[in-house]
Amino acid sequence: MKSVTHILGLRAFGSPLLTEQIIGRGLRRTNYDVLNQPFDERPEGSEETVDAFGIPFVGFPVEKRKRPKTGEWGQKPIWIEPDANKAKVRVTVPNVRSWAVGVTESLADLVRVEDLPEVRMNPKDAPEVKVRPVVGGRPEAVMTLDEFRAEWPVLKTAFLLSSELFDATNPGSAADLGIGPTFDELLDVSRRYVGSRVVPLAADGQRADLRDVGIYFWRQQARDVLETAIRGSGFAGVEAVPILGSPEHLDTAHLRRFQWTGLVAVGKRCHTNKVPCHTDLEKRFADFLDGAKDVGRYFKNERLGFSVTYYENNRPRQYYPDFIIAARDTDGREVMWLAETKGEIRPTTALKSEAARLWCEKMSGTKYGQWRYFVRQRKLEAAPASGVKSLAELAESVVVAGPEPQLRLISLEDERVKREALKTMLPLYSLKAAAGYFGSAEPVEPESWVEADGLGKIDERMFVCRAVGRSMEPSIRDGGYIVFRGKPAGTRQGKIVLAQYRGPADPDTGGAFTVKRYSSEKEASDEGGWRHTKVVLSPTNPEYSPIILSKRNAESVQVVGEFVTVLRGT
Repeated sequence: MKSVTHILGLRAFGSPLLTEQIIGRGLRRTNYDVLNQPFDERPEGSEETVDAFGIPFVGFPVEKRKRPKTGEWGQKPIWIEPDANKAKVRVTVPNVRSWAVGVTESLADLVRVEDLPEVRMNPKDAPEVKVRPVVGGRPEAVMTLDEFRAEWPVLKTAFLLSSELFDATNPGSAADLGIGPTFDELLDVSRRYVGSRVVPLAADGQRADLRDVGIYFWRQQARDVLETAIRGSGFAGVEAVPILGSPEHLDTAHLRRFQWTGLVAVGKRCHTNKVPCHTDLEKRFADFLDGAKDVGRYFKNERLGFSVTYYENNRPRQYYPDFIIAARDTDGREVMWLAETKGEIRPTTALKSEAARLWCEKMSGTKYGQWRYFVRQRKLEAAPASGVKSLAELAESVVVAGPEPQLRLISLEDERVKREALKTMLPLYSLKAAAGYFGSAEPVEPESWVEADGLGKIDERMFVCRAVGRSMEPSIRDGGYIVFRGKPAGTRQGKIVLAQYRGPADPDTGGAFTVKRYSSEKEASDEGGWRHTKVVLSPTNPEYSPIILSKRNAESVQVVGEFVTVLRGT
């Protein structure tokens, strides 16, 4: 529109639109004919401009990073490319784009439909069924419930459920491999579930009908229950199967050469002529890998395209680990490592790390060998001084606490507390005190304060507790300092949390509070909401058993804090 001269991007922070897209919408021309004319022949006033307010075009405001440098950015560009003389350290990795469900037994034997949560359809919650016409007519035409029921018999919904489940469990080329559940198996399970676990309710003189399960609102709930059951890791006959993209493998020999003006390392065991590095920490890590006795080859994941999918606010994101490393274990077997050299912790760090750990765990159960992941946060200069000469020793030093206190504790009376509290320091509580303070708002004083350098931006909801026991090893060691964020929002499914509950005492803490991985099952309540039918608080140490809370006590579980990271340092 020619009358538009200013655009204010009010939703830029809450919208998936990028800053460039916001401004791009403002810079669209009203007429493109003039662009076909030479500059000197264009009429006066043919330029079209717009003012954009709000977020600067340069990008979103972020906390400035403090990066000590070796060399200088902006130096003369050098070409980064595979070195033919270093072909023996070539690295190839599978290009995993999604995961399918591999079924080695009959689905009817694996999924116990009678034990699955119910979908209870309350007629008060039934949404209007709306159909948008393809051409002509009003923007939205309303279909009555009776009309919908006439057009959607239960069998039709079962077929649609089966189709959706087939696509979800056989993504991409998985259907051609014949590894996942068949459509007939899914149809059988869907029909049995709809027939026995979908419950129509009556309320205010209205009664739901079983055919209403075809409405997306109810069908999606049924699909979530069935997909969770099919993917359930507790079934011996279900395994995760990686689905490869195109190309199927990412090969450093096929890396396209590119120019680099930043920091570089020598890279004796890296396939490229030099190792492109963003930070001094990455360069020191590359130098360490060149001398580590168990490392055979490695690659700095720059322009290769290797990524791990994680989810933030239910949206898929891609995480690119810094290094891909091939090393040998004590038995001489090759182990692949994904390594991250973190100088700071950002809000998505925990999500990325957890996704990478799960990726490695699933990959280790496939034909692609053993995979490991670790994040290095402490300064690498300490490695040679402490006698660390291999990647395995370095990884172990990340998770194993030394004989001396890991962190410097600051007393409540220290004058720095008033200045630096919740800026560079976090309060330290016992697990029991934190559960009371953040869970029930009971007044409690912190035991002391902890220096939290390298965590990036911290806030008043963050706190530190010292781990008790070995149930979460190896990721959380006994006595380790854990950073939590209190009163978390959003889903807790699959996350490590500090929880309090009504039920059996935790064997580590001796009380009804614990640090475990959270998972739950839900069902629709008579009031139209949701209620938990089961909550499982799982350890990562196989020597420990999970805490399982049945329907009676499931609603008592309160997530006090969400795991952020384990503090390392001197």
